[in-house]
Amino acid sequence: MLNRVSAVVRGPALVAAVSGGGGEGGGGDPTGPALAALVAAAFGIRADAMWSVRRCSADISFARQVAMYLAHTRLGISLARTGRIFGRDRTTVRHACRRIEDRREDPRVDALLECLERALEVSFDLSLFPRKGAVGG
Repeated sequence: MLNRVSAVVRGPALVAAVSGGGGEGGGGDPTGPALAALVAAAFGIRADAMWSVRRCSADISFARQVAMYLAHTRLGISLARTGRIFGRDRTTVRHACRRIEDRREDPRVDALLECLERALEVSFDLSLFPRKGAVGG
């Protein structure tokens, strides 16, 4: 199922998504590039922008926060592992999760997140990911 999502990833990130290699992001974890590709497509940005270590536009930052939020809340990936996947600290992931949770009160953001959550169900075998109930854990 990973190949359906990773098809929109370009260059080294595609290699990482398909082979599990270290590519342009994801810390060697194929989940990162595939999730980044899904979120990037929804935001109309390039997937490799998610791995930028420099300050970037608010749109790219928000997209990355959404990807980290989904990795932690929907896929049940720990804060520390999510941080490694996205090249960030676990406290940054926790901050992102809290920001996105706060923004869910906006019906447009909530609708976007619901669509992405449904896309995750189709694109990933969610039985491979342990589910966690808490956002801050």
